[in-house]
Amino acid sequence: MSQYRDNMSQDRDKQRPDEPAAGPLDLEALAILCAVDRARSVSSAARACGVPRSTAWRKLEQLEAALGCRLLERSARHLRLTAAGVALAIRGRDLLRDAEAAVAETRSAAEALGGVIKVGMPPGTSPDLLLAALEPFIDIEEGPSFHLFESAVTLHPLRDDFDLIVTFNPPQDGDLYMRLLDTAEWCCKASPAYLEGHPPVRAPDDLRAHRLLSCYLPPRSPTQWALRAGGSLRVRPILAITNTETIVRATHAGMGIGYAPWSFAPREGDLVDVLPKEIGETASIYLVAGQRSRDSARVRLVQQAFERLREAKLFGSSV
Repeated sequence: MSQYRDNMSQDRDKQRPDEPAAGPLDLEALAILCAVDRARSVSSAARACGVPRSTAWRKLEQLEAALGCRLLERSARHLRLTAAGVALAIRGRDLLRDAEAAVAETRSAAEALGGVIKVGMPPGTSPDLLLAALEPFIDIEEGPSFHLFESAVTLHPLRDDFDLIVTFNPPQDGDLYMRLLDTAEWCCKASPAYLEGHPPVRAPDDLRAHRLLSCYLPPRSPTQWALRAGGSLRVRPILAITNTETIVRATHAGMGIGYAPWSFAPREGDLVDVLPKEIGETASIYLVAGQRSRDSARVRLVQQAFERLREAKLFGSSV
């Protein structure tokens, strides 16, 4: 014990007057303490941590002083941790792992901010939504380059080489991470001008007397519109397309009654709900990434961008 105190005293004398004392959460001192717990030797711990033996002793003494308790006990033959030292070493290992993870995430974020982020999404997504999602990254110096790819078919992040996909129809694959982002409402809408010049629509069957515009995404059928009560109504649209914006513009132009996920549409003009209690469905919007990349900074950047839209209530909004 006296030798332990002598070593501490000598190392304290070696400390420079202007050198600040270690704080309670000095990670280097914590790493040395954990190494001592494993090796039962300060010399071995110092070698493992890549510091001189004198530095290791000084760090341990500073840590004890900062915490106000003994962490080490040394007899003539053995060096061991006190109960407080053991408790700190156990917790310290978790803290060191968290610190290493934070460093890795920071480096990953730096790489993501400077690289290309590939995102797949449904066609015809509103430019207003996309610009709102990407706006926080516009002013970042050497920020990310977003490559957005619209596809009517369900993409696969791994097979098709995407960092993330936004989809209504997530692929069924155990290697993928999937998170529910929000919901979108598919329903019927028409312009007031169109409705004024055509027969009233009081029931689903009345739609057959109208020009119909159908937005669909496989595997959904363009000739099947969902009924709220269950099942579907078979229709014969004059226009069926996988692009949401095309249906929105055609509906605004008075070409007919449109069926689409309107929350993905530009909010322009006034449209009227048609049979909102009878026709329509609520579809889930998912973020999908590979399991291995689920925690990467690249995926989190895109996920946060789209979640900002949900918080701003841009998803699920009506035209």
